[in-house]
Amino acid sequence: DENSDQHCLLNLTEELPSWESDRLFIKAENRNLFLQHLRCSWQTDHMWRLGRVVVFPLSSYPITKERGFDNYVLPYQGYHWTKFQGYRFMVPDRFSDQANSIQDSETGEYVDDKGVSLIVHVHEAFSLEQLTKIYRDNIRWVAADYKIQLCSEEGQFYVIKNCMR
Repeated sequence: DENSDQHCLLNLTEELPSWESDRLFIKAENRNLFLQHLRCSWQTDHMWRLGRVVVFPLSSYPITKERGFDNYVLPYQGYHWTKFQGYRFMVPDRFSDQANSIQDSETGEYVDDKGVSLIVHVHEAFSLEQLTKIYRDNIRWVAADYKIQLCSEEGQFYVIKNCMR
C-alpha cells in the first residue's frame, strides 16, 4: 500500500477452493520485514516445486484511502518521523535527508544547515548465539568497542560525559 506502512494485499491464485476471495488483506506492524520473509519463502517454494528461479511478484498501489491511516504516535515537538531500511525513528527538524551518488533519499545520512551530520547504520541481524560467540551479547560491550574504534586513530580525545542518565 502506497498510503500506509502497515497494510498489504496478497492476490491469491484461483487454485485455493477453500478461500472465499482471491484477495487477502494484511496489516503487519513491520510490513517490510514480513514481505522480506514472504519473498524468501515464496521464491524458495517456487524453486523447490518447479525447479526454476523466479522473482517474487511485488508491486505497490494505494489500497487505503488516506495517507495517515497507520495512526502513529506524533513525534516530539521539533522532531519529525523518518524511515531507513525498515526502521522508523525521530530526527530533529533541523536535519534533512542527504542525497548521495547512488540515491536521492533514504540514505541514512541526515545533515543540518551548520554541516552537522547524523549517520544511521543498520547492520545485519545476528542470533543471540552468534553474538555470544563474538562477545557482543551485551550492548554495553558493543558500545565500548564502538567507542574504541571511533577513537583508535586519534592522538588525544576527551570523554565529556560517560554515564547513565
